[in-house]
Amino acid sequence: MSILDKAKQIRLSREPQARPLPDEPIAASRPCDISVQSDQSPTPTDPSRPPAGVRLFFGRADGCPTAPDAEGDDAVYHWTWERGPGWFYAAEVGLPAWEMRLRPGLYLRCKVVTHRGTRIVWRNTTDGRKQLRCECAECGKLIKVMRAPPKCPDVEFIARAS
Repeated sequence: MSILDKAKQIRLSREPQARPLPDEPIAASRPCDISVQSDQSPTPTDPSRPPAGVRLFFGRADGCPTAPDAEGDDAVYHWTWERGPGWFYAAEVGLPAWEMRLRPGLYLRCKVVTHRGTRIVWRNTTDGRKQLRCECAECGKLIKVMRAPPKCPDVEFIARAS
């Protein structure tokens, strides 16, 4: 049993249990219109859904970083986001919608002076391998070939609005 499984068991054992109902009757409260009450209450947000645009971090069962689309032994075991409330297990809540971007502060540009945007895409090479490329968003020219994440420090994962 790995340390992450032990931590998961401890977390599940610490969750509050449902309290039994008291024997005495509940005190009467002021009557109010249920629709007015629900209109004034804030809508609950799901803590396992990150806000759009934040950095995401994915980990394997042994704690090493991994890519969200990895399979087999490198598959995602848990994930979190930057300044998130904690780690979420992929088996319990699934994975959030994500996309790749260049890290802030890295400026890769097309040789055409007026082209500013870049995009990160996977392309299949002629020998059948997948290649991560940074391309110009306007003309599609290759700017840089990158290693696959998480080994490439220039690429990070961000949450996409779902």
